[in-house]
Formats: sequence, structure tokens, C-alpha cells
Amino acid sequence: MPVSKADLMVRRTGGLLIDVRTPEEWKQTGVPVTAHTVSVDDSDFIYQVDRITGGDKSQRIALICRTGDLSGQARERLIKAGYQNVTIVAGGVSGPNGWIDADLPVRPYR
Repeated sequence: MPVSKADLMVRRTGGLLIDVRTPEEWKQTGVPVTAHTVSVDDSDFIYQVDRITGGDKSQRIALICRTGDLSGQARERLIKAGYQNVTIVAGGVSGPNGWIDADLPVRPYR
């Protein structure tokens, strides 16, 4: 999904944007303002996503990482956990045509 569609999905339809990078990466670039931060490296990754979604496996979720690689891993894990509507944000946060290139807002991570 292109970054512009991910941004609209969150703002207009109540979908979720989840940034799956590490805290170090969040600190380097900031985090998309509408994103939840759940690192795919966390041992309780699925539990954290379940908390955000309220356990709704049909919730529309867009995953974002630096350039797209970690999002693929996160998507596989969520699908195995029963999530049905999970997509990846093309370009990630800092890749070509990504969130920052599209001049979409980010917030600092502390």
C-alpha cells in the first residue's frame, strides 16, 4: 500500500498503522504521527497488537518499518496469529517514496 493510502486509511476509516521497527530506529527518524509503536523484535509482539486491536482479528492494519523488510516478517506473524486484513506500507518510513519522502508528519520518539 502506498504511504498516502496508509495515511488516509488511518485518518478516514479507523484502520491502524503500526510501526514495527526498533526503538533505536524510532529515535533516529521519528514515528509517523498516527502510528502505534510495537517492535516486531519484542517477544510479546502478538500480545501487544492484540491489545491495540482489542483482539479484533478483522481490524484493518498497515505495517510500516524502515524500508519494508521487517513489515513482511511482522505480517507473516500476524497472519499466523489469525489476523485477516494486514498490509505493508511500501517505501516504509525512510525508503524511497516512503513516509518521510511524502512529507507526511512524524513525531519524536522518547
